[in-house]
Amino acid sequence: MKIEIEAKIAVPSLAPLEARLRKMNAVFLKEVRETDLYLKGTHGHPLKRGCGLRLRRQHGPEGEKFFLTFKGPREKRRFKTRQEAEVQISDFEAAKKIFFGLGYTAGIIVRKTRQIWTWKHCHICLDRVPPMGCFVEVEAPTEIEVEEALNRLDLQEKHHLSDGYAKLLAKALLKKKK
Repeated sequence: MKIEIEAKIAVPSLAPLEARLRKMNAVFLKEVRETDLYLKGTHGHPLKRGCGLRLRRQHGPEGEKFFLTFKGPREKRRFKTRQEAEVQISDFEAAKKIFFGLGYTAGIIVRKTRQIWTWKHCHICLDRVPPMGCFVEVEAPTEIEVEEALNRLDLQEKHHLSDGYAKLLAKALLKKKK
């Protein structure tokens, strides 16, 4: 499993970040639409243990792709750090049937539009996540590289969100019900 090191920050708009990325000579890779289905197991939701099991449907310039991802519990570090294992799969519906057959059920669904950029060793995503708003995610092999990208994006002083989109959306929906 690889180690994921990332910073996630809520931002009012993505346009200023796009301009900064261009000034930094970051490379725009593509824009995709993603639908993430988080699965709940028979022992409760993995999110309650700080883990995530996700089936992703991604629509982009290369057509439709599907991914299965496990995210382990968060480590106590400056930036969100955890183990991650991801594989591309060929059939989203078949994978869903397999998990449902094993007793998993559908959890929260997160839909987003994502611009994917690279800069040095960083993977930078500009996300629109209705109804929550806009976010930037900076992922890199080291904390130093995440910090350098945040500095260049003028985000070094902004609050980092420790929760993933599934947990943020679950909290927002719970708050809305009250």
